[in-house]
Amino acid sequence: MNDLINFLEQHSLDDKLYWRVGNHEIRWERDKGWEWKHGPYWFYDSGKSILSCLEIAGVDMVEFDTELRGTVIYQILYAEMIVDKGISIIGRETMNRARFAQDAFAKQLIEAVNSALRPNHLKPVP
Repeated sequence: MNDLINFLEQHSLDDKLYWRVGNHEIRWERDKGWEWKHGPYWFYDSGKSILSCLEIAGVDMVEFDTELRGTVIYQILYAEMIVDKGISIIGRETMNRARFAQDAFAKQLIEAVNSALRPNHLKPVP
């Protein structure tokens, strides 16, 4: 489930997500992180500790896993729809050229950073 949480935190198209699992409400907001309701109280947690907190609170983790997977699938399908629509508008050839240019730029950037991080060889002092 950590992979699902990390995916949503890094790649969600939505800024806010919400689940109801049993008597518990669970929310994630890009700017706030995770929060969950137990009884009348809301608790805030990081993505790293949310699962253990929910388990201690008695959340059905199998049901929450199912909910998270459904959300990730929805995000992926929506992203595919956006890509397909964009390609239908600008054309696959244009998209492929743009991807190639972006990959080439990323490679150049990585090489420049790696070069800058290499230790300088000692040069004799005149």
